[in-house]
This record gives sequence, structure tokens and C-alpha cells, in this order.
Amino acid sequence: MQFDQLTLDGDVSEEVIRPKVTTLDILGEVKVREKKIKGVLQNVTRVSTGSIKVEGKKEADTSLHNVGELSH
Repeated sequence: MQFDQLTLDGDVSEEVIRPKVTTLDILGEVKVREKKIKGVLQNVTRVSTGSIKVEGKKEADTSLHNVGELSH
């Protein structure tokens, strides 16, 4: 199954999104131009199997890496 991408233009503001978007199901990738818009969308997200990314910003790597060995 393939999901697509939604890109919000730079002129889409928080004032436009808040009254018009009440819920959001993210099954693919959503690209926004401002971190503030990412926060607005995260607040209305109902289902998220995809991601919201700020264009032009490198996302921090939040994956876990091997940090050692467990012993008894």
C-alpha cells in the first residue's frame, strides 16, 4: 500500500488551519514550512502512521542505537 504526500504552501497560516481542520489522519507524509504549523497539525491529529516534517529543516534522529550490552 502506498500513501502520498501533502505539502502545505508557505502562505498557509495558523489562522487558516485552526477553524477549518478539526481532525487529521496522517497515513503518509505532511510537509509544512514552519514549526508552528507542525504543532497545530499535531494537535488535531487523530491517526498517525506517517509523519509531519518541516521543509528545509533536518529532523533529529530519534531512533535508538546499540548503546551497550546487558548482563546478569
